[in-house]
Amino acid sequence: MDTTKQLVHAFINLFVGFKVIETSVLTDIDNRHASERTTLIVSDPPFRVSVQVDGAVSHLSLSCDELTLAVVVTLDGIVQIYVYDVRGFTNQVGILFIFSFVFESKILELI
Repeated sequence: MDTTKQLVHAFINLFVGFKVIETSVLTDIDNRHASERTTLIVSDPPFRVSVQVDGAVSHLSLSCDELTLAVVVTLDGIVQIYVYDVRGFTNQVGILFIFSFVFESKILELI
């Protein structure tokens, strides 16, 4: 899981994609159930966005300015990085597009 402070989102890795929830929603749930904090399991939190990807998600990481989310995915043994503009999760009203992705050969060149 990774969170932003500027745009107040939490990103949760599901291995076949990821979900986005507003941190204020998590805080509200925590405040409402403060006495049950150690035992309560929230089975259906109100996620803002659910993103499915082909392959297995291994990492989620935010850039230092918290405007870019990198999602590392492995599909058929090939590592790819999908790059998203975090602001797109705030105004999301349909399909969320990847604005860039990097294949394994390019990743090895960066190392």
